[in-house]
Amino acid sequence: MSALRIAIPTRLFAVPLAEAIEQAATAGVQGIAIDLRRDLPPDLSDSGVRELRHMIGEFGLEIATTEFPLRHRLTERDHLDERVAGLLRGIETAASLGAKSITIPVGRLPRLDDAAKSEADLFREIVGDLSARGDHIVVTPVVRPADSDLDQIAAAVDGFEHAPVGLELDVAALTLFDQSVDGAVRRFHDRLELIRVRDATRAGDGSVVETSVGRGEVDWPAAVAALAEVGYTGWQLVDHHDVGPQAVVEAVRAITFLHNVAYG
Repeated sequence: MSALRIAIPTRLFAVPLAEAIEQAATAGVQGIAIDLRRDLPPDLSDSGVRELRHMIGEFGLEIATTEFPLRHRLTERDHLDERVAGLLRGIETAASLGAKSITIPVGRLPRLDDAAKSEADLFREIVGDLSARGDHIVVTPVVRPADSDLDQIAAAVDGFEHAPVGLELDVAALTLFDQSVDGAVRRFHDRLELIRVRDATRAGDGSVVETSVGRGEVDWPAAVAALAEVGYTGWQLVDHHDVGPQAVVEAVRAITFLHNVAYG
């Protein structure tokens, strides 16, 4: 199989961005994910952008993706115009950094039934506008759904047949619906832009608890084999719900685990 392309979010280090980049370079990754809302100063100048890009390159890293966290679902009506305007600015910032994608946590996806039709139409309209702007400056919006099964995901992304819209699979989130990662990989291989590497177990009450990668319910050998089968060459982003030293330790363990699964 092709070499793994593993990245880590700079926010995990819970230190200023420059320090996080330096620490990421020693974590065994090739790329980083930059949080555009929390990692960067709001008044980042052109010279600041150049310095940041130079620093990332000096440490032998790439920007795997940029992230734009949202406080509410993408289609929440309150402050919708402000949310979309912020995302459009985020696409511009991602382009200035040389990033090729911006990951957007869109929340629960609408179903294509009569009750949710207006929301589904709004979802398509917003993501379509983001895609059109991103296509102009070569930044792909990547949809990160939550609390959505594979049929919901398919219904949402199939509407963008000819638009550059990517999909992130959060493997831990799939356990909520008892759906296999390898099945999701095969179903959405033509849309996959990012794999978020986490693991989880389901408690007796149906809730999902994040755990160390390799100690949960994700069938990692099957997942890695499926990624190789479909020829996936994108990034695998090791993540954790927490931040700080212990979260970094867990991420580094996940990196070692992935290499062991992939190469034996």
